[in-house]
Amino acid sequence: MRLSFAALFIWATFVFAEPYGPDEFCSRACERIIGTAQFRAIDKDASWSQDLCTNDLRIASGFLCLRIFCTQNESIERLDEFNKTCQGVNSPLPPYSIIDSYTDRDINNLHHLTPEEISETPAIVFNEIVVPTKELYGLAYKTLVSL
Repeated sequence: MRLSFAALFIWATFVFAEPYGPDEFCSRACERIIGTAQFRAIDKDASWSQDLCTNDLRIASGFLCLRIFCTQNESIERLDEFNKTCQGVNSPLPPYSIIDSYTDRDINNLHHLTPEEISETPAIVFNEIVVPTKELYGLAYKTLVSL
C-alpha cells in the first residue's frame, strides 16, 4: 500500500516533531524536505547523520532552500544550531558562502523537487543539487504551522 506524500509527511512530522516557534518554520521546512530527499552517497559507510553533514549535494540543496525561502537571520540561526550537531559527528558544515556564486538564473536551472518525486517508491536518488518547488515548500511549511 502506497501512502500519499501528504499522509507520510504529516506522520513523519508528528513522529519526529520537536517543540519550536513560528520563527523556525521556514528553516525547519527546508530541513524536512532536504532531509527526506535521497542523494547519492559520498561515503557508503557514513551514518545517516554524517551524510547529512558531509553530502555536498544535500548541503548545497539545503543552503539554497534557505536562501530562496528564508530570511538571512532564520538561515544563520538554524545553520549555527545544525552545525553544532555536525561538529558532534566530527563533520562541521562548510561555510554558507559555498552558494554565493549561484545566480537566480542558476537556481532556476536547477532541478525543482516536487511533492510527487519526494514520495516516490522506491525513492529517487538525486545526483545533482535540487531545490523544492514552491508547492513542496508550501506543503512542508503549512504542515509545521498546523502542529
